[in-house]
Amino acid sequence: HELFSVKKRIKKLYNLPFKYYQTKYFTYVYRCNERRFSYIKKSVELFYKSIYKKYFIYNLKTGITLVLFKNFNELKQKTGLAILGKYDSPTNSITSYANTGIGTIWHELIHAFIDANLYFKDRPPQQWFNEGLASFYEYAVFSNGKIVGGFANWRMPRLHFLIRTNRFGHLSRLMMRLGLMEQYGYSKARFIFCYLYSHGKIEEYVKYYLYKLMPKYEGFVLGKQAIKALEKIMNKDINTINSEYKRLAMKLYPGNKLPQKY
Repeated sequence: HELFSVKKRIKKLYNLPFKYYQTKYFTYVYRCNERRFSYIKKSVELFYKSIYKKYFIYNLKTGITLVLFKNFNELKQKTGLAILGKYDSPTNSITSYANTGIGTIWHELIHAFIDANLYFKDRPPQQWFNEGLASFYEYAVFSNGKIVGGFANWRMPRLHFLIRTNRFGHLSRLMMRLGLMEQYGYSKARFIFCYLYSHGKIEEYVKYYLYKLMPKYEGFVLGKQAIKALEKIMNKDINTINSEYKRLAMKLYPGNKLPQKY
């Protein structure tokens, strides 16, 4: 029934000859050769197996649909999207294209996983949290049958620029806001999770934010509590964290493995 509904919706939207494949948690809608699809399916299923239970406690109640166009031009022409991929909460679907980097799909999967674990569906997390964690998994690797994160990526030069030119501001300012209004906000948000990973605290913080803070707080109060939670988990004040964050960031370049200090 679910697959039938997906096929009906996709045909109505795009009227293209997609192929379909369904697993326990994912419905794949794709326009690529079977070799490429096999790689995508393996990467998605392994990502779920490797990552989901690290951070998330609720089971996926509905399957996630991945709609993969043939290439970026087709994606843009048929959807109007000028970005590499997008998660849509009402349809629980990810729209991208088949020959994008697999990190794009992993990024969007984190959005879907977070969405499935919200206590109140009409109360999304702050954007720095949502995009920061998703961006953390833009760069991950296959290792011993699992997918492992923990790398600096292409966003580092932007972060270096902010720090070198004294335009970084303060983490508390970023964490108080609902949206990412700051220049290069994605770079700053991603590195919060790099910092947490480096200290062995990323899983603890994500779970605390999702399951302790999100059900109780919203708006700027949520921001204040997010900062307090970071201080509590790191056992340091936000000013010390801000300084350590910047020092660590300046030591790392795209592709570097994050140091683990714990």
